Amino acid sequence: MNVSSPPATRSVNTRGHAALRTALILFIGFLLVSAATLVAIVVMRDDPELVTQTVWIRCVLVLSSSVVTLIFMIGALRGSRASFNRTRLISAIILIAVCVIVAIPGFLPAWVWIEQVICGLLLLPAVSAVNLPSTRALFPKQA
Repeated sequence: MNVSSPPATRSVNTRGHAALRTALILFIGFLLVSAATLVAIVVMRDDPELVTQTVWIRCVLVLSSSVVTLIFMIGALRGSRASFNRTRLISAIILIAVCVIVAIPGFLPAWVWIEQVICGLLLLPAVSAVNLPSTRALFPKQA
């Protein structure tokens, strides 16, 4: 009989692990959407109405941030509390940045605006998942 943890703790651990897996899938989706956008930018680079300097800069930053977030998330899945905290912090900052960018009228061409909305819709539940009490319980503060 396994008595390593009480049933309530096992339930929290199960929910926390499920939330981490969900966040991982959403962060992978964020990376894939960001990478696909950069490919589209390269393909459409000769159209100055669709691909501006702002689009290049924004999309390279978004792709870079998606890679960093995924690297931190992988570290968290391997048990690193520091990586988990970095995942929580950077994903929240990226989500806020996406919301601000999307809220600025005319800042991005419509197709990039839609891509940013999709990124935000992927990030919102991921940020929520990594900030759940059951997820945070997997990475207790060390004394």
